[in-house]
Amino acid sequence: MPSITFQPLQRLSPAELLAFSQLNQGLICEMNTNGSIVLKTPDALRYNRLVEKISQALHSWNEQAEDGVVLDIKTGYALSNGAVRHPALSWVKLYKMNTQFEHLLETTPDFFVEILTEAQSMNPMLLKMREYMLNGALLGWLIDLNTERVYIFKNDGTEQVVDGFQEVLIGEGVLRGFELRL
Repeated sequence: MPSITFQPLQRLSPAELLAFSQLNQGLICEMNTNGSIVLKTPDALRYNRLVEKISQALHSWNEQAEDGVVLDIKTGYALSNGAVRHPALSWVKLYKMNTQFEHLLETTPDFFVEILTEAQSMNPMLLKMREYMLNGALLGWLIDLNTERVYIFKNDGTEQVVDGFQEVLIGEGVLRGFELRL
């Protein structure tokens, strides 16, 4: 997902960032902890197909679990460190949904997925994944489309790398019983 980063003259609140995002439809607007705005444009076909596949599997699992809500990139999270992030996909326990302001949740996703494309660099994505975890996420998957690797981040601080898309990914204790083959 190609992106442009700029520093506004004054820091935007999460609500102001949401309003800015709504004025610029078609862009996903994130904010770093230092207040820099990151504008991301829609991705390529392979990215979209993968998001759709994971979304369908997650929705199907969630119908049985009835414990949370599956959200897409349109939903942002105002993290406790001041950043606002939009993961490709996320899952949040139902009780956290009372903190929602339109397309912005003032919480951290319990589970989230980010997808690394050719237009992105690995190091900023790894920092972003760790940021989610430091702010209370329980499980995160960074899927690298270039190398076909999945980086798994767990709430106990461990990180794991799975080589190849033939492996089955599991939802650990967060998404009990959820399995996905990429």
